[in-house]
Amino acid sequence: MASRRTSSVRIPKYRKQTKREGPDLTFVELQGRRVYLGPYDSAESTARYHQVLAEFDANGGELPIPHDEITIMEVAARFWTHVEAYYRKPDGTATSEQANFRQVLKPLKRLFDRTAVVDFGPRRLRAARHEMARMGWSRTHINKQVSRLRRVIKWAAEQELVDARVWQNLQAVAPLKRGRCDAREAVPVRPVPEAIRKYRVAERRDRADRKQYRRPTRRRSHR
Repeated sequence: MASRRTSSVRIPKYRKQTKREGPDLTFVELQGRRVYLGPYDSAESTARYHQVLAEFDANGGELPIPHDEITIMEVAARFWTHVEAYYRKPDGTATSEQANFRQVLKPLKRLFDRTAVVDFGPRRLRAARHEMARMGWSRTHINKQVSRLRRVIKWAAEQELVDARVWQNLQAVAPLKRGRCDAREAVPVRPVPEAIRKYRVAERRDRADRKQYRRPTRRRSHR
């Protein structure tokens, strides 16, 4: 019989299912579903028991879903858990990438929430990109967000949630080119004129000097 691992967390049990005919079976119950492991009290089922629990732990306490069944919604939810843990500064605060991924997941989920990831190919990626343009995003920003969207699928392939060919197929979608798409161009940020820059520097210096030489006011004592 499988040995129990020592942990403060409750470990799913190696369980027995008695059969009227044939050998008894072993199963482990995870998230309300039975995962069958093989004949009860056998080396095969014991090894399979430890393998299933190890994969379950590595997958963040989630059961693996067949590649052809997992949806955009499920991948987005798991990826967001990764984003919240990974994209943080040394002091623990969130980096700007969290906001970037939150933004790009919105049109993706709105259009393809229940779509199987295996069916998310170049045509649907272009549809998501068109939605970004409809929302008023600039061409350069759309290109960056489409790149992040590909990273979502790449992460899912790395976790073996989807077939890596899904991510590879998305590389066929070329970036939007200036003057050849409906997306607006970003307004260029122009440098501040030299005269205004010098005036602002002098104003800040003058304000600092006034603060430095300001005399502290004395409180009058009330008798």
